[in-house]
Amino acid sequence: MNRKDNTFAHFRHDPHDPGSLSSDYIQCILEDRSGSLWIGSGGGGLNVYEPDSKSFKHFRMKEGLPNDVVYGMLEDKSGHLWISTNKGLTRFNPKTFTFLNYDIRDGLQSNEFNFGAYFKGQDGEMFFGGINGFNAFSPDKIRKNPFIPQMMVTDFQLFNKSVGIGTNGKSLLHRHISLTDSIELAYWQNDITFEFVALSYTVPEKNQYAYKLEGYNLDWVYSGNERTAHYTNLAPGEYMFMVKGANNDGIWNENARVIRLIIRPPIWKTWWAYLLYVALMVVALWGIRRFELGRERARVRLMESELRALAAEAEARAVKAENERKSVELDEARNLQLSMLPKSLPKIHNLDIDVYMKTAAEVGGDYYDFDADDDGTLTLAIGDATGHGMRAGTMVSVIKSLFWAGAAKMDISEFFLASSTTIKKLKFWNLFMALTIAKIKGNECVISAAGMPPVYYYNAQRKEVEKIALKGPPLGSVPDFSYRQKRISLQTGDTLLFLTDGLPELFNEHDEMLEYKCIRKLFGEVAHKGPREIIDHLIEIGDRWKNGAPPEDDITFLVVKAK
Repeated sequence: MNRKDNTFAHFRHDPHDPGSLSSDYIQCILEDRSGSLWIGSGGGGLNVYEPDSKSFKHFRMKEGLPNDVVYGMLEDKSGHLWISTNKGLTRFNPKTFTFLNYDIRDGLQSNEFNFGAYFKGQDGEMFFGGINGFNAFSPDKIRKNPFIPQMMVTDFQLFNKSVGIGTNGKSLLHRHISLTDSIELAYWQNDITFEFVALSYTVPEKNQYAYKLEGYNLDWVYSGNERTAHYTNLAPGEYMFMVKGANNDGIWNENARVIRLIIRPPIWKTWWAYLLYVALMVVALWGIRRFELGRERARVRLMESELRALAAEAEARAVKAENERKSVELDEARNLQLSMLPKSLPKIHNLDIDVYMKTAAEVGGDYYDFDADDDGTLTLAIGDATGHGMRAGTMVSVIKSLFWAGAAKMDISEFFLASSTTIKKLKFWNLFMALTIAKIKGNECVISAAGMPPVYYYNAQRKEVEKIALKGPPLGSVPDFSYRQKRISLQTGDTLLFLTDGLPELFNEHDEMLEYKCIRKLFGEVAHKGPREIIDHLIEIGDRWKNGAPPEDDITFLVVKAK
């Protein structure tokens, strides 16, 4: 984490990177005595930075944290972290990664604490402030409940109904389930429930439970305070149900309560039934073979030949008709898509522009367009409609109409909002439009995106490629979304690469994806060249990656270079 080159290190949440921060909203930071850096976030739980992997490990509610909103952290003499949250106070052990949670039932002023309201005195006493005052305590004086609770199974249910006790042979239980060590069931009695309890009466609602059905569960199921285990559609076989519990301070009784469970197979799945099936099959095959060979060999062969010929002919006609229908539909979709594209590139005195599009066999809905205004402003768009074929072509025709009606006259965010509202009103089922728009006037460029891949910006002076990722939902999916914009000052030689997902998400014959980081590297290799040379380089890479095979999705990219 130390920076020796007088620059700032940046860490942000990236939903595509599991090793990034869990949230950008940081509430508190603590460096413990071992040098580990702990970060509490407002909604992303607890993070710890791991220098070896240069990534973050996350702890949230599913790992035991009482709430994902962390307000404050203090370290006690034993190296434990005391953490205030939006749902109580917890003691975290950084060595075992375990939490011990406290709430209002343990004497807290409230389950909700406040941001920044925490302090540790010189004697180690800790103070945490909440909405009903504050709590003060010395961690080394807090004692755990030492009682180890005994476990008892209190009920056994079939199909959500309790099984009674009987001695006449009709009941599954001859003694209460708490005294039963083995249960035998028929194959259809495969929907079962166990209820259990830990005999600890100090804040019993904080007792914890874990259970496992050997032969079904690979590991223990930690159910918190939930006291039931339910299993459905269990296959015939032998299982061992085990349950253990802990008291309110997390002291576990590792001596689990065990019940053996046997589910008998149906009569038609027993070993002697299978033996009978084999014998019957052998006899039947022998009889059929003698009958067919003795009387009907020639006739059967002739009939089979005729039937195969008829079936093959019918199948060939059906395949031909379907192929012709698809071919006509795809040609219509491709013609519609291509008719939506500009017939020529705009001529701007300070810009060099080139574009490339290759449609897939089933048209994917890629689109690009330009509008050069009289005041010298160039508005360009590149997008990708969801779906394929005529559905995608329909969305492209809609967005082209919207683009020419208002893109040049409106702010990009306003245009996105108006277009998204219009598409929403059209009520296309599950049909959206991902779109990137840029406005360039002189050397000033403004970019915004709705559900599109990043734009790559080559800075000629620094000779570096920057990824401009403007995340937002596709148009027509989320109403009233506030789309972000990025402003760039273009200097001579600076280059912008706009693209759809066709090239970066291109798969080769080994089912490997080309990926966005590779596109950034490939662009950086030729970004100093002209737009046509850049495009030719990317086309060559894509063709080599697919080994000449046609792409599954449209491939489109647009290059703008400042003169």
